[in-house]
Amino acid sequence: MSIAAPWDCPKADEWDSMTVKDFVDQTCWFQLTESFTNGVVRAVFATEPENVSLLYFLWYIKCGAGLYFLCTVYIINLDSISL
Repeated sequence: MSIAAPWDCPKADEWDSMTVKDFVDQTCWFQLTESFTNGVVRAVFATEPENVSLLYFLWYIKCGAGLYFLCTVYIINLDSISL
């Protein structure tokens, strides 16, 4: 997927017509995977997985240098907050 033109990737129409929730429901076999993915969507996008297009989710991960990097940055930011 190109960061500059995600709509040009071969599965763009398919991915844009489904939500992250649709994808998780169809492909995740383990509750842990579903919970992790849903948690990432809620933390990064501040919305539920049924509100995020799979194409946008994948594009955002690619722009952010991968899911591990996005999650690591988020966790580090949480650790730096003093309550």
